[in-house]
Amino acid sequence: MKSMMIIANIKPGTWVALSPITVSGRDLDPYWPSVSQDDGIREAGTTEDYAITFRADGEEYTYYTDDVDLFLQAEIGSTWTISVNQLGNVRSAEPYN
Repeated sequence: MKSMMIIANIKPGTWVALSPITVSGRDLDPYWPSVSQDDGIREAGTTEDYAITFRADGEEYTYYTDDVDLFLQAEIGSTWTISVNQLGNVRSAEPYN
């Protein structure tokens, strides 16, 4: 998921935050949301978070990362090494060599 914070100039010298614009998908093609560059509106910051879902031993595990390069390696059918804690949360994930 990629989010972009937008601010608006409501009067000279006064900027207010608007709701973030967020995009999400279910493929390996991340992109930033498009923003109209109308007068008085501009980008104020961005964040990106990716989720990779693994299936192992009849269970499903999801790993969250902000590393786009790692995310792009998560092709369907690829083999990974994951570390799962006692609560079932993925602590680390890396492609299996």
